[in-house]
Amino acid sequence: MEQLFAYGTLMHPPLTSQVIGRMPESRVARLNGYARYRIRGLWYPGIVPAENMQVHGCLFSGLDQGDLALLDRYESDRYVRNSVMAEFDGRATPCFAYVIRPDCTQELSTESWNLAAFLNGAYGAPDGS
Repeated sequence: MEQLFAYGTLMHPPLTSQVIGRMPESRVARLNGYARYRIRGLWYPGIVPAENMQVHGCLFSGLDQGDLALLDRYESDRYVRNSVMAEFDGRATPCFAYVIRPDCTQELSTESWNLAAFLNGAYGAPDGS
């Protein structure tokens, strides 16, 4: 079973359930050494390595290879699923995260992204359902 650090639209349970057919167990977590930005002109974010930065999100656990295949399909080819270390309850744990591919970083804006703004439609996002 695998773990995934989610930092964007997948933090919205109805969307995650739609993508993999269920809501996996999750807990609040953070990813140190990364920054989250909105993709220019779009309603979802990407993360890139960034010193002295951190991204808050959630850690999904109990994912199998079928779940990861569905998530790989959901995430566009802008992303690569990397192995990272997320923190929860003061402990580091290995997991995956979808990171913007180096050749796609120019697509990121300088605008920070957050779940509440996404859910409120501030990015021109779908209603999350």
